[in-house]
Amino acid sequence: MISNRGVCKKGGLCDFVGVADHKDAKVEVCQRCGQRLIYAKSKGGRVDNMQYLADHLRDTLQPHGATATLFYQTYGLDGVKRLRDFVAKKQYKLAQKEEWTEMRRELRRLGRRGLMVTQ
Repeated sequence: MISNRGVCKKGGLCDFVGVADHKDAKVEVCQRCGQRLIYAKSKGGRVDNMQYLADHLRDTLQPHGATATLFYQTYGLDGVKRLRDFVAKKQYKLAQKEEWTEMRRELRRLGRRGLMVTQ
C-alpha cells in the first residue's frame, strides 16, 4: 500500500527525516521536496504504526518479495550492488572476529597444558 503522503513531488518516494519529536506529535520533513508530515501521538507516546509505515515505504523496501519492483525503481541495480557489498563486508568482519576468538581460545588451551612456546 503506497500512501499519497509518501509520494515525493519530485518523483519517486519521499525520504523523510525527523525534525521534531514533541510529547504529543512527531514532525518529519522530506529531504527532497520539503513535504512536512505531522504524526499525532497516543497517550502512550506512540504514533499510528500503519500510517507511519505506509508513508515511509522507502525505508522498508527490500530487493526481494512484494516490494522488489519498487526497490529497483527507487534504488536501481546500483542500490542492490551497494547493499550486497555492505552485507559481504559485514559478514567478512564477523568471520574475522570469530577466527580471532577461536585463535585466542586455542592459545589459552595450549598455555594451560604448558605446550605453548614462548620466546
